[in-house]
Amino acid sequence: TIIRHRLMDIKFVLRKSSVYLASLSTILIFAILAQYGFYRFFMEISAWTDFVVLILAISTFPIINKRYYRLANKYFFTSLYDSQKVIMDLSDNLRSTLELKKIYKFISDTFLNSFHAKSSAVFLYNEKSGKYAAEHNRGFNLRKKRKLAALKQLRKLSITQNESIIIEELRHSSYKKYKAAINMLDGLGIEILTPLNIKDKNIGFIALGRKESADIYNNEDLQVLKIIGAQAAIAVENAILYEEAKKFNIKLKKEIRQATAELRAANINLKRLDVAKSEFISIASHQLRTPLTVIKGYISMVLEGTFGKLNQEEFDSLKKAYESNERLIKLVENLLNISRVESGRLKFDFLEARLEKIAGNVVEELSAEARAKGLALNYQQPSKPLPKITLDEGKIRQVILNLIDNSIKYTKKGSINVSLEQINDNIQFCVSDTGMGITEDDLPKLFKKFSRGKDTPLVHAGGSGLGLFVCKMMVEAHNGKVWCESKGKGKGAKFCFRLPIK
Repeated sequence: TIIRHRLMDIKFVLRKSSVYLASLSTILIFAILAQYGFYRFFMEISAWTDFVVLILAISTFPIINKRYYRLANKYFFTSLYDSQKVIMDLSDNLRSTLELKKIYKFISDTFLNSFHAKSSAVFLYNEKSGKYAAEHNRGFNLRKKRKLAALKQLRKLSITQNESIIIEELRHSSYKKYKAAINMLDGLGIEILTPLNIKDKNIGFIALGRKESADIYNNEDLQVLKIIGAQAAIAVENAILYEEAKKFNIKLKKEIRQATAELRAANINLKRLDVAKSEFISIASHQLRTPLTVIKGYISMVLEGTFGKLNQEEFDSLKKAYESNERLIKLVENLLNISRVESGRLKFDFLEARLEKIAGNVVEELSAEARAKGLALNYQQPSKPLPKITLDEGKIRQVILNLIDNSIKYTKKGSINVSLEQINDNIQFCVSDTGMGITEDDLPKLFKKFSRGKDTPLVHAGGSGLGLFVCKMMVEAHNGKVWCESKGKGKGAKFCFRLPIK
């Protein structure tokens, strides 16, 4: 009954009282000696003398009392300690680290130095296995870890009770219900379990063995344990989360390194394939260009009547063959240019030239084609001569030709306007039309290899999707920029490029 109701605190109170009386006795002796000294020196005792002695006694009492507590705790008793200081010191230590080993050591050292417990341990609950395991141990014989399985019996009790479980009290109150756990704890020499609870979840226990003095754990000990348990639970939970984050970070870094290595290997392989593809295209294009040129020459001669006069049907058929051959030659030339640029073999002949002259020549060359479709091809020449710029005339001429030719092909009616102007340190070329326009979804796809707008094959089926890509490569080789603007389907389009003057 004494243990169950914790009435053994009387012993603790008597110990504290004895220290208090010893401190008070020391102060009284000091006061008497002080008064005696005053009397011997001044031959009288006044009210002022009593007041000075009283002030000195009051100011020195806490110092003497604290000193006696320390001596008593060290040499006579093991239950006398400053609970507030113990809690504050441990709290400071727990806040100073996120390492589980250090946290366990701080907890263990606190119980060793304050309670003088012979042994202590920290048991944590593993959600995956559903079992408790000893994460820290000082003094208990825990070689057989299977013994801890019975701890699960106390998991629910620790949450509902939310205070330290005294094993002896549990034996008297609920032995049948917790028989396995009680026998296990008795076998290990555990006298008290302090739960580590986070809200309504138990993450573990702090286990304490007997005190060196064989005293029981009193009310003050239990109050301190309750506070320490709450602090330790938060510290352990935070440290576990920190460890998990560190492990995840290490795993993530490892996976990133592995993925990077795989990507690097894949990239090297892709580059090899790309080189092989470019070489194949280059060889195939070279092999195709010669026979296509020969075919073009012979068809041209036939159309001109070199081998005799043709009737209209024969002329029309050969004309279509000639145009198809021209498209093939253009495709082969584009493929060759792409292959040369990608492999770094395309040569540029940079010379100073006037861009308005190049544009004028191209407009003149394509005027007949525009008129044949009933389109007005307008060239708005600059009001004053533009500065000369360094460029490869042949390459830029091809860019202008491709852009204007595209506008003619994709415009059924209306007009095409070509313009040139100086903007700061750049010269900007633009060709705008009243054609089919470009949807918002198709705009990002332009200037990509083999990419065409969704509806463009309906208007011009013979396109390869390489013309704009070649334009982009040529302009960027001149440190320029090319882009397209359109307000949407059926609202025309505007293609521009900009080249630096210097």
